[in-house]
Amino acid sequence: MELVEHRHGIAAPLVALTFDDGPSPWTEPILAHLERHAARATFFAIGEAIDERGAAILRRIVDAGGEVGNHTYTHPRLTQLADADVLEELARTTPLIEEATGVRPSYWRAPYLERNDHLLELIAPLGLREVELSIVTADYAQSAEQTCDDVLGRIQPGDIVALHDGRNRRDGPTDSLPTRENTVAAVALILDGLAERGLRCVTVTELLAAAG
Repeated sequence: MELVEHRHGIAAPLVALTFDDGPSPWTEPILAHLERHAARATFFAIGEAIDERGAAILRRIVDAGGEVGNHTYTHPRLTQLADADVLEELARTTPLIEEATGVRPSYWRAPYLERNDHLLELIAPLGLREVELSIVTADYAQSAEQTCDDVLGRIQPGDIVALHDGRNRRDGPTDSLPTRENTVAAVALILDGLAERGLRCVTVTELLAAAG
């Protein structure tokens, strides 16, 4: 029998889709696609996006069995900040997530995926864990079909995939922010493809628990 490649020590048919930079209007149709497939995902939220509507979206994520992680408050490049500012970015966001969802976040992800050993040590006392990725996509800069082909062409049991359901509001005026419609469409295609392969989408917590 051919051996199946797997990540994070997992041989079970499980994968984790994760989404950065929300909550946003694009998060809701992504959730609808997930719900149709009885799939769960992990969303890394930006604190300044958690307004009244954003908080309601985060509650919907958790009510559907998903989870929310900390993606800082303003989406800065953490490696360019003083230690105190790094801690404030995360410490300011955690209570917003907890207030919205009733659950304190367990994970954090660095904006632009820029971090180093110093940051990992600095942030650890906050009780937040960074989780390594195995598939990083350019869904923000390509078609839905390209993103789908990219993910399905590489994905194996145990993979954690990075996608984007929003954008940092400080990148420019709200009405000028790029759309994430291609990501929404890609998620529908990816979920169909995963179902055909017998792969099930779970949260990061569930995936890591399966690894023991």
